[in-house]
Amino acid sequence: MGKGAVVKKQSRQKRRRQGIPAPHRKVIPNLKTGMSPATGRALTHGLLDRLKSLPRNIFLGLGTTMTIVGSVVVLLQYHHGNLTVSVGDNAPLNEDRPTYFFFKVPKGTEYSRYVLPVQLKLTNTSNLFDDEVRMVISYDRKYLRAEIPEEAMKHDMSRPTGEQRYEISTDDTNDYVKYSTTFLSPKTSRSFSDGAFATQIPRDFQDPLLFNSGVGLDINVSTYSKSDIERGWNIRYRGLQVQNDAEISEVIIKWYTQQLAYEIRKESGFWGYIPKLIFQKSVMMYGYSPDFKFIPGMNVFVPASKPKQISIYQVWPYSIQLLFHFSKGESLLPWS
Repeated sequence: MGKGAVVKKQSRQKRRRQGIPAPHRKVIPNLKTGMSPATGRALTHGLLDRLKSLPRNIFLGLGTTMTIVGSVVVLLQYHHGNLTVSVGDNAPLNEDRPTYFFFKVPKGTEYSRYVLPVQLKLTNTSNLFDDEVRMVISYDRKYLRAEIPEEAMKHDMSRPTGEQRYEISTDDTNDYVKYSTTFLSPKTSRSFSDGAFATQIPRDFQDPLLFNSGVGLDINVSTYSKSDIERGWNIRYRGLQVQNDAEISEVIIKWYTQQLAYEIRKESGFWGYIPKLIFQKSVMMYGYSPDFKFIPGMNVFVPASKPKQISIYQVWPYSIQLLFHFSKGESLLPWS
């Protein structure tokens, strides 16, 4: 490079046009077929002809209607605002299925307790003010959220007192953490640090027993406002007894993504699976290795510091093989 040459940083839009992944983003091809999303769409383009024989309106549930006009698909939704919830600085969540966060735990500690931080960001992505905004985090009582002192939590309360409100309530089955504000300005966010005790849970995905710790935390997050529809997300933290981030990747890619593909095909049915196969909506998963500090006498691990990095796994768990050979689908899975 000559003297005095100027190196310009590439904009995010330019990186996207050139297909350059964002930093720390791991983009994984389709399961076993090795197809990229673009290749998958090309291979399934012929399926659009089959869609023409379907009824002109397909009701997808949750108030959303898919209207088919030739080969153009339009999703009809009616609302003005748009509230989103992300984890940490900006980790997006899946709205239509659980978002998994896989984290490393020390080996031989599967019967210990862990305090897991839950760091959420609530954002008004619209260009309008949104009024009467609420976010509710729901924990099962077994996670002992109500037992954690409030001074351990941090909330972004930069507005004058009275405009924002924070409260905890409980019933027979759940603990609820509620945040509310009288308004949220356009393109602004509020950050919240919460947390609870991870506990022993049944295994809900077929990872190798070598990696599974049986420790996890499930939460439900809901948002409400005057301008937006009610939205909800399910977040699942799962502890893995691994040595490093590479082994977390192995669990996600080799095991969980394969099972997820089979589950999506099973729950969708033949006709419901076709639009998903064509449009190849990605699913986000995350992996990180926190530093835990052990508290003697209490048998509890607490976070010693923030994770240095959270790896983002963007996967497309669809396969044209599963569309036509679902009865043999289990043979595609690695543990079959």
